[in-house]
Amino acid sequence: MTQKSNLSIVIIIVVAIVIALGGLGSGYYLYNKASKLQVNSDNTVITEIQGTGAFGSVLFGKNNYELSYSETPTDTVEIISLFETDDKWETTGYWDKRIYLQGESSLALNAENRIPQTATYTFETEKNFNDIQYIRYFINLSDYQALESHTIKLGDENFANYYSYSITNVKTGWNTVKVPVNQMIKVGTSAEFDLSKIKKLQLELISRPQNSLVANFDYLKIKKDDNFANDWQTVDELFTAQSKFNDKIVFEGVKANGFTSTLAAVPGLKDFVYEAKVSPQTRNSSAGLFFRGSYKNSKGYYFVTGGVDSNTWYLKKYSDDGWEDLLKGEISNFNYEVDKFYWLRVVANGNELKLLFSINGEDFTELATVTDDTYLSGGVGVAVFNDYAYFNDFKVKK
Repeated sequence: MTQKSNLSIVIIIVVAIVIALGGLGSGYYLYNKASKLQVNSDNTVITEIQGTGAFGSVLFGKNNYELSYSETPTDTVEIISLFETDDKWETTGYWDKRIYLQGESSLALNAENRIPQTATYTFETEKNFNDIQYIRYFINLSDYQALESHTIKLGDENFANYYSYSITNVKTGWNTVKVPVNQMIKVGTSAEFDLSKIKKLQLELISRPQNSLVANFDYLKIKKDDNFANDWQTVDELFTAQSKFNDKIVFEGVKANGFTSTLAAVPGLKDFVYEAKVSPQTRNSSAGLFFRGSYKNSKGYYFVTGGVDSNTWYLKKYSDDGWEDLLKGEISNFNYEVDKFYWLRVVANGNELKLLFSINGEDFTELATVTDDTYLSGGVGVAVFNDYAYFNDFKVKK
């Protein structure tokens, strides 16, 4: 047999393999079914993660959409304070190790009978806020009805001159505060003082007369721009944010008035492979993929993790009939950790929904396959049911 004939045979074999896989241009997926160790009496599926190399991966070709924030300049987001006990705050309050969202503590102010309570942060050098678009932080109120005012100030050394913004529309419990710097009001007589000469940041809390309340503050950061918001569709702008995670910029989903957001570039999908990596950040922050859904009414399917230190996952559905857990499961010998990402993947084909999980983004374990025909198309995005979670590396194969 000639060398040319041998080459022809090789080409034919390669083409046959490509056709069998569905074509390189349209992408393919390979996986190996996981070992279902048992199904408990409450229909919880117990799954074991298989070893590295046991599973294949998705090849994302030309009919795909990918979004990652890993290459975003890290100075886009600056974390000012995590409100840990060694942070540089001068305050009339105290460190609270019982109520917090991030780390091991928050800063608490206890306000009574209209006596102002403050927490003041001093920058090492003058801070330029001219290119900062907004300030963002969490605040937990014990009783919003007892609150008269909450104000944030950016000022000089003695607050003889400062910029001020009053916070409204907060409720009892945890709130996300987003302060537009260009809407802060200047107070003072110095013509030279401006946003480029900020020395201190102050949080002030005042209760109503004959009332008292406690406010806990956590996770304060500043953001240069909000351009990433164009990537997403949501009914609540407070849900979408960016943060730093392991020295990379990531998408941050924050449960506020809304709890879902969909990718703007890929609406109305029918059959697809969709994956992203997620990191729940608290014990309550169940988070993951929202698919075949509508960001306007949150109806659709949810493939989500449990919170930190748990090993659970859920497939939920929200429809005209309300919420339904289609399936729940546990991963044996495993717990979610706060400083790690985990990959979730959905393969939607007609009324069949296949759920896969990975701890490294390469080796995927099939958790379950579910048949449900309530929704056969819709948007894909993310969901956070409590607190907040991080996401990145979104991939969609149509």
